[in-house]
Amino acid sequence: MINEQDVIIDNIYPDIAKRLDDMIDQEVSTIMDEEKISPSLMIRILDVWSLGISARVDNFTAKNAEQLIKEYNNKELNNARKKETERYFVNEKATI
Repeated sequence: MINEQDVIIDNIYPDIAKRLDDMIDQEVSTIMDEEKISPSLMIRILDVWSLGISARVDNFTAKNAEQLIKEYNNKELNNARKKETERYFVNEKATI
């Protein structure tokens, strides 16, 4: 069964995946330049690095999920407060 979150992920995944790919490509280029690493050696490093990425992402997610949720909720609350304030001032100007 497809839920709302699946639909959201399907809609935003391509853009986010591209951004992540672009950031990794840029950082790999920077590391190669700074460390004077050849492309063939960098490919071998990336192969080894990629083997552990799932574990690191799971660890990151577990450690940061609660914080990310809090930040998201705070942002949503602040946006709601901002909209309410804007609505208040618009109504005040309309009655003046």
